[in-house]
Amino acid sequence: MYTVLILDPEPRMRDLVRTILNKGGYRVLEAEGFVEVMEAIEHETPDLVLVDVTQGSADAGFDLLHEIRLLPRMRSVPVLFTTGIPDQHIEDRLRNCGATAYLMKPFNRQDLLVAVGIALGLQGAAAGAAAAAVPLYASVRAS
Repeated sequence: MYTVLILDPEPRMRDLVRTILNKGGYRVLEAEGFVEVMEAIEHETPDLVLVDVTQGSADAGFDLLHEIRLLPRMRSVPVLFTTGIPDQHIEDRLRNCGATAYLMKPFNRQDLLVAVGIALGLQGAAAGAAAAAVPLYASVRAS
């Protein structure tokens, strides 16, 4: 069973993502902020980190990714960002900062599961993306 660490400042969004991922067969760890993420990964290495890009400030998600990548055991862990801001600057920064992928909010259950599967490199995820017509499938890239 894959473990996904989710970071989103909104409790309702964390609840929604946790429910979708649990039903999809994933184990979920949750964090509300930067400090909680760092504490969680100090105790356990997740298979994927799912992060809301803004976290209250424009650079928070990018700063978190930088700190995560400084830890040797986290360098190869995929990081999937979510964002509700359709901004080319943010998309460019995500591509250039070492993010594995991003997914635009709002997303549905199938979009999330396919994006997580692709980020984890699971067999069949790309076919699922084509069938589901995931809006930002092209933005999901191999790490």
